Amino acid sequence: MTDPSVLLSRSEGVLTLTLHNPGARNALTDTMVAAVIAALKNATTDLATRAVVLAGTPPGFCAGQDRAVLRGLTVGNVGAWVERLGGLYDAFRACPLPVVAAIGGAAAGAGLQMALCCDRRIASPAARLLQPEILAGLASIMGPTLIGMHVGLGITQRLALACETLDAETARDLRLLDELVPAEVLLPQAEAAARKMATADPTAFHLTKAWLREQTEPAFRAAIARGLTAQAEAVASGAISRALGSA
Repeated sequence: MTDPSVLLSRSEGVLTLTLHNPGARNALTDTMVAAVIAALKNATTDLATRAVVLAGTPPGFCAGQDRAVLRGLTVGNVGAWVERLGGLYDAFRACPLPVVAAIGGAAAGAGLQMALCCDRRIASPAARLLQPEILAGLASIMGPTLIGMHVGLGITQRLALACETLDAETARDLRLLDELVPAEVLLPQAEAAARKMATADPTAFHLTKAWLREQTEPAFRAAIARGLTAQAEAVASGAISRALGSA
């Protein structure tokens, strides 16, 4: 599936996926989610692609879910929405190729979660990490699960319950970001990092990545299952409508 809101480019073995919804700070629509999943799956069968970079149209990265998507959630469709997002994160986790996130702005909600599913996160000083789902009336389930795979409970609570925004240096110091580089070289540096990772034997890389994924797979699957019931309850309670109606 192709979508004008997900731009694809290739250079020296690296496929770059650029989220392109600048009017909404690159927030995700359903078609964008499907396009990213399709691009990742296609990359695994393209012999010319050795690594992937995920980026956003400057000056953003990904502001989470497009509000039109959230406003359209009902008790009848929220389960499919949760499963669709679970499939998005799973596509990153299951991709046998190196995947690097190039974060040049806000990585919020689903944007942060995609980045945390990548193998490496390189950012500019403008990067901001936040998990503000409860402010939109959503239960914050998958976000804390993925954050908790990288940091402890205290930081997870700051992000998921206090909805704190972490600046780039703080996020790097907490090991949620791997490297900070100037904005003008963010994408080239991310592509270079992806190429460097791709110099490893592809079978050895894939087997090692699969093993690391297995360590967190039970928690990941449990988060999807809990998200199905929690988001249905949030929608039924009117929490999302109340939060977005006042925004």
